[in-house]
Amino acid sequence: MDPGHRPAPARHQTSLRGPGGSARRAFLQGLGLLFAALASGGALAAEAGYRARRAFLPEALDKVLTDLGAANAEPSSAITLLLPDVAEDGTAVQMSLATTLPAQRAVVLVRKNRIPLVAEFEFAPGTLPFVATRIKMAEDSEVLALVEANGRWFTASRVVKVTVGGCGGS
Repeated sequence: MDPGHRPAPARHQTSLRGPGGSARRAFLQGLGLLFAALASGGALAAEAGYRARRAFLPEALDKVLTDLGAANAEPSSAITLLLPDVAEDGTAVQMSLATTLPAQRAVVLVRKNRIPLVAEFEFAPGTLPFVATRIKMAEDSEVLALVEANGRWFTASRVVKVTVGGCGGS
């Protein structure tokens, strides 16, 4: 070896190839899919945002049911709606909803609230439809649970007595 010659430093090489081809190509394909999803999902997100803003406006219960397409919901024993008979505080009424139906969506409405729609949930296919949350109730009222399954709406309801108002009442 020549005393004035220094060997080149060893290069640290990493493979840019994965099992399906080049990593760069996979990255670019993933980036393309991301942009396609954003482009198509943008319209869906805008529609969902509009629907959410529209649904949470002060309207009569019948109008909300019509807007949801659930005006003719069928009563169903496959929906379990758990609520207390008496809620001590209307600002946080514990509720849970479960169903054996193959639900895509569930909606909770309080008949006497100024804004009847208090919650909306979407379920992924193949999941067990169950939610537990707290809802706000202005006064004694019927609480309706609506479940959309296979393009049809089903319902269950319970009446809850509120001892202290939750939506601006006392």
